[in-house]
Formats: sequence, C-alpha cells, structure tokens
Amino acid sequence: MLTILGGISEPRAVHAASSIALDGIGKNTSCGETVELQNCAAQSLTTTKGNDIIILVVQCWSNCLLNVSSIVDKSGLTYVQRAYIPNVTFWEYYARTKSPLTSDNITVVFSESWTLKMIQVFAIKGASRGIFDPDLSSPRYFSCPGSFDTFACSASIETTTQDFVVASTTINDDPACNVPSGFTTVGNAGGYFEVDYLIASKEAGNVLFSCTATEPMSIVVDAISFYGPT
Repeated sequence: MLTILGGISEPRAVHAASSIALDGIGKNTSCGETVELQNCAAQSLTTTKGNDIIILVVQCWSNCLLNVSSIVDKSGLTYVQRAYIPNVTFWEYYARTKSPLTSDNITVVFSESWTLKMIQVFAIKGASRGIFDPDLSSPRYFSCPGSFDTFACSASIETTTQDFVVASTTINDDPACNVPSGFTTVGNAGGYFEVDYLIASKEAGNVLFSCTATEPMSIVVDAISFYGPT
C-alpha cells in the first residue's frame, strides 16, 4: 500500500507577510488500531498554534472505485467535505483546531483495499472565519491536455484576499513537478501525486500554478483566505 503525502505566463503572485502560514505537515504513519490496515491511509500531524485550519486531501489513483468510509482523528477533530471530484477520484476535507496538536493521528478509512490511495494533511495558521477565498465556492479542477505524454500543465485562479493557494497534482508515475518560483512542496507520492502551496498577497490577482518536466494528469487548486477576524 502506498500512502503519502506527506514556459507559461508569469503570475502576479507576491510574497506576503506571515499573516497566514503553514503550521504543520502530516507525516506517514500506521493507521489506528480500530481499522483494517489494508483499507486505510494515515498521517501524524503536529502544530504550534490553536485555531488552525487543517486541510486533508485524498487521491485514489488509476481507475479507482473506492469511497471514503470515514475519517478517524485521534484528537477528535471533525472533518467537513469541501469537494469530491469524481473525474480523478479526489477529495478535499477541512477541520478547525482549538489548540495545538501533538502527533495527532489522522486516518482515512476506505470502502475497500486499493494500492494507490494517497493522502496529505497539513495545517494553516491565520485563516479567516470564512476559511476559503470568497471567490471560490469550491476548488478549481483542471484536466491536463493530451494523454500520458503531456510534460506540462497549468492552472490559474483569481484571488481577492491574501491567500494560501494549494495545488494538488496527479502525475502519471513520473518525477515530481517543476513548479513556478514561490511555490513550495508540501508532500509528494513518489511520482503519482503531489501538493504544493504559495502565499499570495491581496494584490496578487491571477495566481498561476504550472507543473512541468513530468506527466501531469490533472490539477486541483484551492485558496484559504486571510481576511477579517479569525
């Protein structure tokens, strides 16, 4: 079982102050004792702040027919589904913490066993009360052109606040993406899936993400907002 996660027009993204920032990245770990090990994927997350937004992305690769049965969180967090994109069997969930997390086990339980099921969890401090950029009612999905010989793909969104922009890319069993300046990798699944982020200022406008020098199959982009009181 594989579990992880842990030449295009220039965007006007601007590096911003640390009003909103990454506060922890999930690392692969064993599933909780109450679930079937072959039907799950788990990560351990530690944070430094309370009132963080926890983002959990789930990818089931290659004609996957699984469903997410449940999410078991050792600290008792409740996860809300932000999106499900059946074209690429992709889920996004979020939760908000009250206090810092220490080695919190987040386990995603699937409807049945499948080899290429991948997750990545990470924490963001400084998110708004509304959490997501008000211009994004849901993440934006981009299908990469061509088939399995595509070596570049791009996706863009318009931002209206200072945002933590997240790009989740499905890759056809190839090396990691080359990404634009300003983007940082949160985690990757050894040639199948990766998550990158950029903090864009309120003035950024159009934010462009591109994945080059590999075989991207799809990109999902979302934006967590710093806007108003938390």
